[in-house]
Amino acid sequence: MKTQCLDIETLYHYITGQISSREMEAMEKHLLECDDCLDEFISANALLKEKVSKKEEVAPKILNSHILETIKARLKRFYKWITQPPAAALIAEPVRSGRASSEPDTSESDTFQKYIKLSRSFDKLHTDILFNISGSEKFSMFINSIDRIENEKKILIILGRPDNRYEARPLKECRAEFQDMPFGTYSLVLEQNGVQTGQIAFEIDGAGLNEK
Repeated sequence: MKTQCLDIETLYHYITGQISSREMEAMEKHLLECDDCLDEFISANALLKEKVSKKEEVAPKILNSHILETIKARLKRFYKWITQPPAAALIAEPVRSGRASSEPDTSESDTFQKYIKLSRSFDKLHTDILFNISGSEKFSMFINSIDRIENEKKILIILGRPDNRYEARPLKECRAEFQDMPFGTYSLVLEQNGVQTGQIAFEIDGAGLNEK
């Protein structure tokens, strides 16, 4: 059974080593079980390093090697493009960096396109996010909700662009799309009835997608 989630103050004390070995062991066990708290830990750790000077910086006292490996894997969420027919791409899974990919030969056909598909949950809403290269240094993105959406729920997808502009799309008939966006770094935010329920950040280019 998963233990109670960690608050920001507790994470700060953990990162700066201001807890006992017994408390540290319990927290590390929880971090291995809870993706939400692990994401909070990674963000808090990065923020702390930005705010303190090199002389004042306190290295986190992480004793559990499994935590380090999990964090390293989380920070390297890189997905390669998959090349296959558009219809097949709708059910394709992303290819991680370093994993072998059986891509078909596209030298004599223009019908094959490059795709990356991610499945992500925003609060209680489960979605599939499909990326494909739509032009020279451009991509398109399609968001599909796997769940049925109640009529009273107004769901808005907000995309933060590299040029600091924002584009918003309502989720209509469980679907939203963004066409011909330039490669770069983006944030994707989902709002339900005006309340933010989750977000992801990613960098995308000709090599693939790096989820932040």
